Amino acid sequence: MLGFNSSQAADAAKLRVTLLSGLNHHPWKQTTPEIVAALEGCGRYTVTEVIPPSPADQAASTAFRLDLSKTDVVVNNWTDYPVKLPADQTGVFPWMDEVMRYVREGGGFVGIHASSFERHPEFLRLAGLHWRTANAGDRVAFDDAGKIVRTPKGEGPGTGHGRMFEWKVTTRQAQHPIMAGLPAEWPHVKDELWHATRGPAEQMEILATAFSPVTKMNEPMLWTVSFGKGRVFMTMLGHDGATMTCVGFRTVLVRGTEWAATGKVTLPVPADFPKDKPVSVPPAPNRP
Repeated sequence: MLGFNSSQAADAAKLRVTLLSGLNHHPWKQTTPEIVAALEGCGRYTVTEVIPPSPADQAASTAFRLDLSKTDVVVNNWTDYPVKLPADQTGVFPWMDEVMRYVREGGGFVGIHASSFERHPEFLRLAGLHWRTANAGDRVAFDDAGKIVRTPKGEGPGTGHGRMFEWKVTTRQAQHPIMAGLPAEWPHVKDELWHATRGPAEQMEILATAFSPVTKMNEPMLWTVSFGKGRVFMTMLGHDGATMTCVGFRTVLVRGTEWAATGKVTLPVPADFPKDKPVSVPPAPNRP
């Protein structure tokens, strides 16, 4: 799958992925099987799915521990956004602290679309940008001339999106290991196109953008962040299970995960990478 030769995988030690799942206001029961299928299907990874407790159960969340001692990279498909708690019950749970420590000390992290640690004060620094109001941080986008436009905190729109539609992804850093060999522009399946994501955007490199018909700006879709000694890869692609069958999505996911884990990319661009029209693979068999 994805043009990756199985003999290549046999020659390299498989990277160990801890996949956080089980809570998301997006359809995680669809998306988690697709993430597993993409990662394990390319032959480079072994995936262990971990389902942290819901923050609604504060006792269980506080007691939960996450052992990342044998993990090469954390892939996040979990968010506490759906859980509404009184202010005196919100807080940082120890397992989230462990993820932050792991990345800060040199571990890899991949964030997919809406996945997030909404209650952790360091999450936005780790992610660079995410879904937030205008008052939460700066906005970064590209104008038509390819120039980066940075809008200060408190000015301009907060994050949003229009209707789902097919759109094109534009490569901005062709020499980055994740993007090397990808087309300058490629078509993507019907998906949510987020605009005006917000955050500190520190030590961040925007790898790819997409043109938003809402804001008329080229909005960040793929980027990396340096967090302490660790590497973070963020993708805004992947709203639901169908979007994750896209060969383009899967390619940047598996390559971005390898880069977050190792700082290098050995996985090739597949022969069926979309050029003139979106290309999808059959849905994962265990997806609802």
